[in-house]
Amino acid sequence: MRLSKLINKGASIEQLKSGNGRLYNDATVQQILSFRSVADRKNVGVYGVTAAGKSYFLSACCNEACRLNYRCRFIDYCELLNELIALNNKPDLSNYQKRLKYYARSQLLFIDDFAISATFEEEIKILFHLIKKRGNLGSSSCLAVSVLLMKMESS
Repeated sequence: MRLSKLINKGASIEQLKSGNGRLYNDATVQQILSFRSVADRKNVGVYGVTAAGKSYFLSACCNEACRLNYRCRFIDYCELLNELIALNNKPDLSNYQKRLKYYARSQLLFIDDFAISATFEEEIKILFHLIKKRGNLGSSSCLAVSVLLMKMESS
């Protein structure tokens, strides 16, 4: 658990119930918590509007995965990219390569607020490197993606 770097260690799968404005599909929750995606080498995306409970859901999944002895890493999307961009912009890319390998080797990588900001060419290239490296190693990722809803004005 300590190695996962999870902040919300109190998040629990028992709390993944509908209510208080949150709606969980029990069958989908159970499917994700079976961690079959790890064996199948698949990625999981959790989509929803802001404050829908995606971060809590990922935290609870990370806690459960740690309990089941999966090697997990939980990180915020912006922190991940800031770190990798800084390392990628140095003349010596060995630390960048080491850090990519570090994230790629986690059996389960939980990325919170994935693609929350505008994505630039450099970020896309770094994400491609990470996803490709994870795919080569047969690792799975769980992503929390916020969906922005905007009211369309009729003219």
